[in-house]
Amino acid sequence: MKSLVFTVLIVLLASCGIGKYTLKPNELVKFSNRNDTIFYSSKPIAFLQSMEYELYKGNLTHELSLIQFDDEPENTINIIKYAHTLHPTSKIEVKHK
Repeated sequence: MKSLVFTVLIVLLASCGIGKYTLKPNELVKFSNRNDTIFYSSKPIAFLQSMEYELYKGNLTHELSLIQFDDEPENTINIIKYAHTLHPTSKIEVKHK
């Protein structure tokens, strides 16, 4: 239940003030990805669990579901920023492993 509440909170935070969740070029260089894993400063911090499309009331939504390897809130925000920078129109969901 705690994980679900946290995920909903992160999704709500990600949908507010979208500009502040975009990485600047000097921040983006710290990130990389290989296959389905996201790295920050060469350390794996998350992986892509799934991608889905949803059509609801005529609106098509693309959603990325990511699994974070640790429970650090700062890493959660960084993962959201990275995913949003690469996929600015997608819904981003981060769950903890």
